[in-house]
Amino acid sequence: MFIGPHGPSSCGSRRMPSASGPADGLFPSFAGVALPDPWMRRGRLISPEDLPGSYRLVQVPACWELPGGMVRISFTARDAANRGYVFTLDADPHEAMRIVRLDRTPILGPERVEGSQGVGISTVLDDGDGRLCAYGGALRLTPPNYDISVVTMTSEDGGRSFSDPRVVLSAEQNNGLPVVSGCVRREGPTWRMWYAAFESWRPIADNPPDSRYSIRHATSPDGLTWTLDTGVALARRSEAEAGIISPTVLKSVTGYEMWCSRRGPFDDRNALLRRYRLIRATSPDGHRFTADDAAQVFANPPVPGDWDCEMQCYPHIVAGKGRADMLLYCGNGYGAAGIGWASRPAAPICSS
Repeated sequence: MFIGPHGPSSCGSRRMPSASGPADGLFPSFAGVALPDPWMRRGRLISPEDLPGSYRLVQVPACWELPGGMVRISFTARDAANRGYVFTLDADPHEAMRIVRLDRTPILGPERVEGSQGVGISTVLDDGDGRLCAYGGALRLTPPNYDISVVTMTSEDGGRSFSDPRVVLSAEQNNGLPVVSGCVRREGPTWRMWYAAFESWRPIADNPPDSRYSIRHATSPDGLTWTLDTGVALARRSEAEAGIISPTVLKSVTGYEMWCSRRGPFDDRNALLRRYRLIRATSPDGHRFTADDAAQVFANPPVPGDWDCEMQCYPHIVAGKGRADMLLYCGNGYGAAGIGWASRPAAPICSS
């Protein structure tokens, strides 16, 4: 996924895993019907100043496990011209996410997608036999607006490099409006995607247009050709909710749990409205979600002066699989303050 202001790929021959292969166990599950424990904020992992060069934002973290218990995290770094480049780092979850490796140069840039100014990754899945399959977004600036398409790519080296991104969902399939990749999962032979779909641009005098967007759902037999649901998976409930983006979805014994970020409309009298906050939503089937206003996000909420006190956005959840579940998210200024992490007690893995 690439947050807007924010060539053929080997995915064309994607292998489908067997019923007992890597596609199983991708979702954690929660016993009973009680709310899960709130997240415990653990601190900031990385900020733009930690990278060589001149970047103003780090956004859209995605994470996958490496052999030996380490994790690899990808993120998009944006420069002053809004060009977006993908970097990765390796961290040790057994040592409070100590960073043991950080890219000094991008592994993926906009030159890899014709006509784009930015690329990003939002989901990385094990495709079997040591291959990873990733989904993300490609940004094209079209002043005063912008366009975003969903792309897919593969990696044969654990995510140190990726094939050229291939567009699998574009604005043409959404009435000419951007589509922003969020979360892709597999359930048996079916691939499921939860993504943000733009609904309109709202003109604002002396400012760029303000967009409206919500979460939608699509399915695929192969991860390449997608059929879009006709309805909205998580809808805006009023004009006070201008945009919902960056869904990350977990399957529970009672249905599905989604975390995402929501903001209000542009209002030059109240800049606080546009600041993203994390929200939780639930669904019995993964098609239609209801916002869970009773959920407590953090056990230790930010206080004034914290790197994430004004904004928490673009979440990505990693199932614990024997250790604590982990939440990655961006802080103040849409990631100008960096990317951090939080944890909560691990949930049991689904058996189906």
